[in-house]
Amino acid sequence: MPKTTIKLPNGTVITVEGAVEDVERIVAVANGGSSAIQYGDKKPNLKKGGKATVAKQTAASTAAPKIDLMAIVHLARTCHESDAIAKHVLDKRAVVNRVLLPLYLIHEHESNSFGLTSGEISKVLKELGTPLTQANTSTYLSGDARTYVIGDKTRIKGQPVRYKIIRRGVRHIRDLLKSPK
Repeated sequence: MPKTTIKLPNGTVITVEGAVEDVERIVAVANGGSSAIQYGDKKPNLKKGGKATVAKQTAASTAAPKIDLMAIVHLARTCHESDAIAKHVLDKRAVVNRVLLPLYLIHEHESNSFGLTSGEISKVLKELGTPLTQANTSTYLSGDARTYVIGDKTRIKGQPVRYKIIRRGVRHIRDLLKSPK
């Protein structure tokens, strides 16, 4: 029975063992061929003793993007809204608004290009002088702030979730920063 190992560009290693036509088809798809599996296609013949396994991904392919948290802190202190941020967000008791602030800054000034984990949000808030533990940040993100953010995956203990602010959250923070109080 033919067996092959394929290393994808993202570092994933796939070992395939099965019928000749199935192995050829998987290799063609992995090499960018046009024989992608579609509805109605014959499934790989794995009942005749063949098996397909996916090896663990390398650390490089699963590593999170490097985010400059100090740049976000600098942005909060120097952007055109910095006075309103200090007055209406950092000096107030509403924790939800503080949790949303780094996500809002990324949305407005970084084109919402990446999300932040609860630990990263906690570090930004600590640098801004309003410390909040990672556990409390995570609790607020999954509780009171859940209507304003979206996570990239389901929340599981020990697994980081990258949050981004949604339109409703952006509107909430904009209204808060424009309020005359």
